[in-house]
Amino acid sequence: MARDVKGKVVLVTGSADGLGLAMVDHFLKNGAERAIMLDFNEKKGLQSLENIKAKYGKDRAVFFPCNVVMDLDKIYAEVTKIVTVDIVINNAGVLDEKSIRNTINVNALAVMEWTMKFFEYMRKDKGGNGGHEYTYNRTGVRVVAFCPGLTRTHMTNNPNVREEDTFNDFCVELKAEEWQDVDDIGKGMVETFQKADSGTVWLVEGGRAAEKINV
Repeated sequence: MARDVKGKVVLVTGSADGLGLAMVDHFLKNGAERAIMLDFNEKKGLQSLENIKAKYGKDRAVFFPCNVVMDLDKIYAEVTKIVTVDIVINNAGVLDEKSIRNTINVNALAVMEWTMKFFEYMRKDKGGNGGHEYTYNRTGVRVVAFCPGLTRTHMTNNPNVREEDTFNDFCVELKAEEWQDVDDIGKGMVETFQKADSGTVWLVEGGRAAEKINV
């Protein structure tokens, strides 16, 4: 069953640039009512917000500076005052092998904390509107895993790695793999929203359409 993007409010963490910004762009392009853009890079986030407003209209997006490890409760309170969130995309991430604690906090713990916070907010059996974030028949909330393949971004161009002496050799190997652009991810995320059932895993790789994978 295809789900309609039109009229939905989508919240995307890490959306000042890269994958997150592409997701914002494609959701709005497909008729989402508003995008809530969150990122720790306030300067870049505000620049991207102005570009999105110029493209889609001044009321279609709003930006909040946000550290996903520290600011969940603050952002939750601010956002839920002004909109009803339908879709939460935990996109924020770091590629930092030298700071293991920060990597786990951002890439794992924050994802779980944000998911559970908005899961409780969205669930229909407690008065919410349902959404896309598990017991779908009871709560009306979908939880889906989205897996981007190798994608050209600022992060992949500027990784913070431990084995710097072997990194160039690793890069040579990676260049032989299939790479894609952020636009492929934005499109693939919308496709995943439209098609995915709760509890499924979806892959976008090599610029191809989103596909369900078995794990």
